[in-house]
Amino acid sequence: MSKYKSILILDVSREILKKNASTIFDILPVWRWLWCQLVRFNITVDFFEELEDNFLFTSKRYDLLLVNIDNYAPKLLHNFLLKMREYNRNIDVYFCGYLPTVFPDKLMEEFHNINKILKGPLEVSLTEFCRELYGNMNFAYPIESELSEELKMKYCKKFMPSSTGMIQSSSGCPCMCAFCRYSEFYHDSFPGIYKQYLICEVMDEIEKLNKEFNINYMRLTDSNFLGSGRLTIQRAKEFAGALKERNIHIKFSIHCRSDCITESVISLLAEVGLKYVSIGIESMSPSQLERYEKKEIPDNHFKAVKILKKNGISIQGYAILADPLVTRVELIENLRGLYELSKDIQIVIHEKMTLYTTTVYFKKYKSLVANMQPIEDTFGAVVEYDFSDEWCNQYYKYIEDMSIWSYNFILKKFNEIKKYFDRNQREIYIRKATGCRIKLLLEIANKDFPDKKFIEKNKSLFIKKINNLR
Repeated sequence: MSKYKSILILDVSREILKKNASTIFDILPVWRWLWCQLVRFNITVDFFEELEDNFLFTSKRYDLLLVNIDNYAPKLLHNFLLKMREYNRNIDVYFCGYLPTVFPDKLMEEFHNINKILKGPLEVSLTEFCRELYGNMNFAYPIESELSEELKMKYCKKFMPSSTGMIQSSSGCPCMCAFCRYSEFYHDSFPGIYKQYLICEVMDEIEKLNKEFNINYMRLTDSNFLGSGRLTIQRAKEFAGALKERNIHIKFSIHCRSDCITESVISLLAEVGLKYVSIGIESMSPSQLERYEKKEIPDNHFKAVKILKKNGISIQGYAILADPLVTRVELIENLRGLYELSKDIQIVIHEKMTLYTTTVYFKKYKSLVANMQPIEDTFGAVVEYDFSDEWCNQYYKYIEDMSIWSYNFILKKFNEIKKYFDRNQREIYIRKATGCRIKLLLEIANKDFPDKKFIEKNKSLFIKKINNLR
């Protein structure tokens, strides 16, 4: 029997330290799995949601604090731990997640009196944690649910027109992209990097959420739902067939690669409720994609968009504008391609690659990266840098005002006028607004170091354009 009777979970990776930031909906389904394991043993589990929740500290006592740290450990965490120990003198503190896994010694040195580091992806580390306390236990879906109304309210979130739940059907990714910090992270934990859960078990959970709790929209949180190669069509057939066999009528969204998107795969999934796809574009420059070891070509993205549109699927793409070695030619090539794509899909652009020191990209090109400096609170996991190409450095200075250029700015503008739109109009607005932004970034890139006057003029035009989209 475990000595822990009351456990508090703090997920720093989802910025729960920010007031009013989150519910369990915002956290990975793995937390729901853990909750269900623990409640079977009459253990009280709370999820910390507000930094200033003094009631939490003064009214409850905990035996264990479980802290997930994804890629940063803010100074706020120090204060939180001090405060927690003030009211819970004998509390044990465990760290888990990406940062504790790759830099365990540094975190143990920084945060005194940490009892234990749980290494590996959460699916691995939390399974080992449960096994240590309660004996043999496998991480698998379904969750053998004690899915109470209380948990349902935390795990699911109301959207119009449906209730939405989060499902995870696989861990990791079979593709080893050079810039991805999770490639090696998962490689050390799962043989073959990629682990799919049994479709029958995933379907048990979907069926329970759908039929017992009337949740009819599922977000599949897998990094790469379709896998790659021969796994793709097999996965689609199994998933679609299981939904039909059980007579489950839902809508759902997935993340996947463009090269997995074929007419046969998408038509199968669209027939059983696929409505939204997120794809990792990364770049429309072939030479950038080669550095990223993405094993994609720009044409794949255009083909994927055409197939998805034909089947009535909404699309969002994610791209990286610039990596440390980007040239002006590559940057313009990337923006031109993204602008063409933006005529049909929403595109979220990360202006600058986040450079993790554990990635293949970093290890391969670090000698070529200019002026690297560790970013505070990441313990050396992430570095800031200048671009090797001086023109790109100058260009980046022009677009540093993120309040104007960011995707979040567009969402903020939309929220100011969202009462005028239905769900479909929202999608069209954001697609057009992101397209305006990409076009503006391209126009600036085509100028040889434009003066501030030019930039300010285009900022104003950009804001005017997206305001007029209503």
